[in-house]
Amino acid sequence: MGVAKDIFTGVAMALTAVGELVVTATMLSWAGANFAAAYTAGAIMSLLGTLLLSRQGLSLVAMPSVTVTAYLVFIIAISNGLGWQQILGISAAGSVLGIGFWLWASRHRQNLLPPALCWGICLAVAVYLIVQGLNLGRIIVTSPWSVTMVGGFYDPLAYWSLVGIILTLALAACRCRLALFYGMAFTLVATLLEGFWVIPAAPFFLPEGLDTSVGQLTGAAGTNKELWLFGLTSLCLPVCLGTINASSIMAFAPAAGRQQQCKGAGTLSALGIVGALLGTTPLAVAPTAAASQGAAGRYVTGGAAAVLLLALFMEPLAAAWADFPAMTVPVLVGSGFLLILRLSREIPLSAGEDTRRAELMSITVMTLLLPLAHNFATALGAGIWGYIIFMVFAGRARDISRCMAAGGALFAFYFAYSMFI
Repeated sequence: MGVAKDIFTGVAMALTAVGELVVTATMLSWAGANFAAAYTAGAIMSLLGTLLLSRQGLSLVAMPSVTVTAYLVFIIAISNGLGWQQILGISAAGSVLGIGFWLWASRHRQNLLPPALCWGICLAVAVYLIVQGLNLGRIIVTSPWSVTMVGGFYDPLAYWSLVGIILTLALAACRCRLALFYGMAFTLVATLLEGFWVIPAAPFFLPEGLDTSVGQLTGAAGTNKELWLFGLTSLCLPVCLGTINASSIMAFAPAAGRQQQCKGAGTLSALGIVGALLGTTPLAVAPTAAASQGAAGRYVTGGAAAVLLLALFMEPLAAAWADFPAMTVPVLVGSGFLLILRLSREIPLSAGEDTRRAELMSITVMTLLLPLAHNFATALGAGIWGYIIFMVFAGRARDISRCMAAGGALFAFYFAYSMFI
């Protein structure tokens, strides 16, 4: 049963993530890239990233980051007139800087953040997973008079997403070890039988298009503005990717030590260079990797790798799942609830009253901002600055570690960049 559980866990992680390959490839095509090439490059890098993370003892799924790709395409390329080749150049330059940072972090003995803030990051990720799942299933939607409101259950996506969530949580309450997989599988099959998504007449295709994207990255800039934009974005990209990957590894692989976390994030940074050469954006730990629930081993990775290998040849099928993503919703929401249950066993707050209050403020800021802003760097940066400001005004400035101060300076630069781009 243990082997079957691990295999099905890997399948659930990867199967619910393959839609991200379609999403990132579509966005890159809007910037001028060849869709087939971007999809093929993304699938190859996802498989490679997942296998190399496993070598670091991390049974997680890696995907081209939807968040980073959206930022690079809509803000950097479309809004400022840069081409997809320059996006790849920025990805490569940012990945080089990321490698340098994680090499430094792996050799630094002091913990970068206090234990309470690490716990708070995991809590913020758990809430983010739940909100992301509810948004994806249109169970909560944008409201004209408030932040969000409940969607209409006449919408088939909202209805079947809710059914999948209820089933998954009921199975989890019964301590079913495959609750996430069963919830995903039921929703996938039920929506297929109801006709809300269909198996395409030609569900598979041969990988193609790499001849149009390999080696096309460039750092050329036609104007001084483009040069500044290229340089500043390259500097800030490791901040975005680093916070996504470090937070995800910390939350999804609780048994991993600091060295494993640094090596895992560094591996993804190194693969960002390879991905840019192939024609895709940098890798990040996929949100659906939360389905691992801390499980690790070759069978988890084997199940995920088998799906990702098939994904290389089944873009039409992946596109059908991306159009009606009901099966992903119970995995995200269920993973978020299970992560909260795990975190509730222990809250590592400091003994000192002022320090404890600063930690609680930071945790609150991160937990609110991450699901609202969908930006790991913004949430973590605001949390660090909230901690620093509270400690300073409480007269405890000397208790702020050098790492926290350096992190505050780094995020101050990131916030300044975000304000003017």
